[in-house]
Amino acid sequence: MKQPKLKKVYLMVMFLLIIISIVVNVINFKHKEMINMIILVVFALDSFYTLWKTDDKKDYLKHHFLDFIAIIPFHHAFRLVKFFPLVIQSIQITSIGQRYVLPVFLKLRETGTGKLFNIFLIIFIFLPLPLLWVEPNIKNYEDLIWWEMQTVTTVGYGDIVIQTGLGRFIGGVLMILGVGIISTFTSSLTRVLSHSKKPTHKKADYIIESLLKEKSFSEDDLEIIDAWLKLEQKKKKRNR
Repeated sequence: MKQPKLKKVYLMVMFLLIIISIVVNVINFKHKEMINMIILVVFALDSFYTLWKTDDKKDYLKHHFLDFIAIIPFHHAFRLVKFFPLVIQSIQITSIGQRYVLPVFLKLRETGTGKLFNIFLIIFIFLPLPLLWVEPNIKNYEDLIWWEMQTVTTVGYGDIVIQTGLGRFIGGVLMILGVGIISTFTSSLTRVLSHSKKPTHKKADYIIESLLKEKSFSEDDLEIIDAWLKLEQKKKKRNR
């Protein structure tokens, strides 16, 4: 019982640090640099301590690379990347997440949408970085992220105009990827909803069978299987 409670406290603290990071930078708090440094150190200690404690370090880096992107000291916005792995961990330990979100997450993972999203996130973060130095209308990292969001969603407010050939090329790549990831996610979600109409025991058997085909499991896989089995046990108790 102690471990789930400690896990919830840990997640609450990490979410709180992300919120603090956002607030102090939005309001331009005078001590924001010191606070950003403290949050960066906490995230770094958390990531490297967990890596040191893990037996299969290569597998850990493969499945938790977002945690290490979040500790890039280049800009405070990288701390927001920590939000995604925290959400996944929250899904696995909360009853609402296990009941409503976990089946969707498992299905999206099975279709490969999760890996596609991770690749897209890495491209979104790193591909446009050269524009900070070559585009006169992009003054800082906030401008770059704002322009990227406009480009990926194909909204294009026009407040930041790209002037170089490199900028237009990167913008074109982001537009194509943005349309592709949205279409892929929509189709995968449609499959999940149609799959949810199947009987529960068939869904569980199908998911477990697909996981068994992988032959080897990471710590994340084992946690997801454990959460799913607990969910199925609760459903069986309610149906009795």
